Amino acid sequence: MALIQKRALVRALQAPECRVHLVERYVLGGADIVMDPDTAALVVPLLALPSQVEGLADRISQSSWRYTHILIILEAFPSANAFTAEISTNNIKLIPYAFSPPMLKAVKKLRRLLIIAE
Repeated sequence: MALIQKRALVRALQAPECRVHLVERYVLGGADIVMDPDTAALVVPLLALPSQVEGLADRISQSSWRYTHILIILEAFPSANAFTAEISTNNIKLIPYAFSPPMLKAVKKLRRLLIIAE
């Protein structure tokens, strides 16, 4: 899913606190956000990380040929929340704890895969 379609994230980036001006492109060389010619960001849902560790490691490895600096942004909330633009302070929703033992194990596995790929 294209980053520009994640309305909540786009709204937060365009807020006065961040003042990010986003421009949509068809091809970004595997990155979700390109900040300058040497820096890119990849946005990954943390809750899906245990099942996508190898895919993310491959994506980082491919992006490393083009970008000197790669930032990994882990979305620590359900992906469905990224597509809503509503801001509600009265609506309290329970979300799963993002840093459970399986998540921490997946992060360790990702680090190990990246060290081996280096």
